[in-house]
This record gives sequence, C-alpha cells and structure tokens, in this order.
Amino acid sequence: MFSPVNQLNNLWSLSKMLSKVGTAAKPAPQAPQQAKPPPTTGGTAAPRPAGDSFQPSRQSQVDGLKGSLANDPAAQAAITRLQEGGKLKSHAKGGSDLLGQLQRLQGNPELLAQTVKDLAHPGKMRQGADNKFCAQTDALSHMARQDPGNYARVMADLSTKGSAEVRGGVTLKAQTDLDPTKMGPMSATQKLAAPALAEYANGAGMEVDAKGVSHATDGRKTDRTVKGTFSTGMERMQQALVGHDWDSQYISDSKKNHAQSVTSAVDTIHDNLKQGENPSVSRNGHWFNVTGFRATPDGGRMTITDPLTGNSKTVNARHFLNNAEAVTFDKTDLKAKGGGGAPAAAEMARPKDEEEGGGGKAGASTNPVEDLR
Repeated sequence: MFSPVNQLNNLWSLSKMLSKVGTAAKPAPQAPQQAKPPPTTGGTAAPRPAGDSFQPSRQSQVDGLKGSLANDPAAQAAITRLQEGGKLKSHAKGGSDLLGQLQRLQGNPELLAQTVKDLAHPGKMRQGADNKFCAQTDALSHMARQDPGNYARVMADLSTKGSAEVRGGVTLKAQTDLDPTKMGPMSATQKLAAPALAEYANGAGMEVDAKGVSHATDGRKTDRTVKGTFSTGMERMQQALVGHDWDSQYISDSKKNHAQSVTSAVDTIHDNLKQGENPSVSRNGHWFNVTGFRATPDGGRMTITDPLTGNSKTVNARHFLNNAEAVTFDKTDLKAKGGGGAPAAAEMARPKDEEEGGGGKAGASTNPVEDLR
C-alpha cells in the first residue's frame, strides 16, 4: 500500500515540474572568451593572395645587372652613375624604361657593358680607327644623350631580333653579313648599330661594308661609292633616332659669301643648342657633335666632340666653322616661329661638290679637334 505522505510528496514534485513548462532553461555559465593570438610565420612573409606574383625591387634588378658585369668594374661604375643620375627610375626621361631594356641584354655581357658605358658617357663614344662611321657614332651619341631608354631598346632589338623600329616608321636592320674581324677596334655597340644606320642613311641601292663605305648595288653605276655620310644622310639618321625635322645649311666657300655664311651657321648652332638639341658639323671630311656654346665678342666658343677620339674640346666657333662644309640641325622650332631665325634659302641649297664625312684615321690632319682660341 502507498503511504499518504509519499503520495503528497509526489504530487508536490509533479506540480513544480508543471509550473516550469514553456520556460527556457538558463544557459550554463561559460568562461570569458580570449582573443586569438596572431598567426606566427617563422619570420617569412604571409602568403600572398592568388594571382599576386612577386616583383623584385628596382634595386635588386640593378644589383642583378651589376652581377652580370662582375668582370667589368668600369661597366659596374657606369650603372651606378646612371642610377645616381636618376636614369634607372621608372619615370626617367625617354620613351622606354631603361632598366627594363638593359635587363634584356643580360645574356650578352659584352653588349650590356658597352651599352651602359655609352649611356653613362655619351661624349666618350668612339667610332674606332680606320673606318668611315664617324657620322653614325655622332648620331648614336646624340640618341644616347637624349633618349637613353630607346638607345638600349635599339641595341636589344638589333641583337635579339635582327631589326629595330625607330621613329617615323623606320626599321633599322642589323648587317649580319659583315665580317667582325674586319671592323677593327670598334666597340660592341658600334659594330652592331653603326652599319645598320649607315645602310639606312645612304638609302636604297647602297650596301655598306665593314669599313663604313657604301657601294652601289642598283645597277646604275656599279663602281659608285660613298666613303662616309653626306649631310642628307645625317638628317635621315637624326630624324630616325631622336625625331623632329632635321635639315642642313651649307657654308659657302666663295670669298664674297663666306663670312656671312659662317655667321649664319654660328647663329643656327647657338639657337639649336638653346632648344635642347645637339647639331652636327661636317668639317674637312669628318663629323663632329656640338654640345655647348658660350657667347663671346669674337663669335663664341663651341664645345665639340670628336667621334674618332671620344674627346671634347672648346673651340673658337668662327675659326672652327671657317673650314666646315655643313651644319645639320633641328629646324622644328624655327618652323614654329614662322621662319624667324632660320638660315637663308641659299644656305639651305645643297652644293654639288659636298664632301661626305668619314674620317677615321687617328692623328689625320683632316680631323683636328684643337683649342682654337
């Protein structure tokens, strides 16, 4: 039998349970949550998101170039000079990233070394002895000074593709049929680029040899040769390498017009330099690049560079131009001014007896670069 007391206890428990129906149970108390510690990487960078490839710094790229030239301290110093001058920055002057173009030459240490030397010291570029490539060296030194990125690109393209596109839709072609052993002490860049430029400068129907002499191949006159480059060829090269509109004025050799012609040439050179260009002078069968001018009472002082020796000197402008034949200059700004300051039409008319500029023999009397004060 059930005890009345037990029955009462059971009824009390049942009523208590029924009173909690529909009431949510309280959650059990939890320990306070601690912040997660940052993941450790053992000193290495955290993984990059997918698609984000690693790009080396420009400094590491420069160091890579120097490593490629470990056996050429002069070339390493040239790279340092370019870097300190800001020319290896991504936004440096020129239409092409110089650092990127130099990297394309790393498989050819000799060409890379000479390219950086040319760019670090454009005025010291030399044509090499016993050849007719002075005009090409002159034009290339101008490009190296004005547009270093594209200078390096042309060297890379000529060496890897066999051709290089330059300004005005012009394509230069490497002359692969020339014998390098006949090119004497020419530098790697000169052996590659100078013949390509010479072939373009003298036009269709002419083929250049290893010494820079162009020979007719068009059948009109098989013995016709051009031992160097006329002013028209210099104009073509300058336009192709640095752009703008180049032309030449000629210095009359007649007693009546000579002094006036020299004065006009001095003015043209002075104006062109102020515009940021480097005109060229053909004198006694040799081309010189003009890089500076200082006005003086006796006609001015010019700084000229001889591509034969790589030397620059200051000369009396009038005295130097007394024996010159032509000045090739950029006439773009002169045209924009409506012809103001431009040479007279008679001075722009090419004479029939113009001597092609070649030069090329060390110590020759036809290539004087002296301080003519």
